[in-house]
Amino acid sequence: MTNQEENTWGEFPRYHQDEGFQKLWRTHSDSVNIALLIRWQPVNQTGSLLKTDLLYEAVSDELSSWINSQAKKVFYIDTSLEVHQMAQCHHSHLQTIGADVRSLPFSQGTFDGII
Repeated sequence: MTNQEENTWGEFPRYHQDEGFQKLWRTHSDSVNIALLIRWQPVNQTGSLLKTDLLYEAVSDELSSWINSQAKKVFYIDTSLEVHQMAQCHHSHLQTIGADVRSLPFSQGTFDGII
């Protein structure tokens, strides 16, 4: 990821933190994403999940709450330090790691699912 891409990605959550329409849109997006994940998710609670970005966690509540209820352990990764900080402010309990999906710092077979 280039510095310009990093800066753009880091600024994106700030735009989505605005109230009004953005809050309504985030709520709708969380509902749609949860419905989709329910269709894809196995019935039983899974051991561990990896979520490959922290965008929704940086700006909303519902999606991460649902994801955390579906697994014993959930790791969240993102390349942007700013997005990490915003997500941690919103959800201090999340296990976040600065990583890029192109070079994951996990062994093969670590996760039961990837979101």
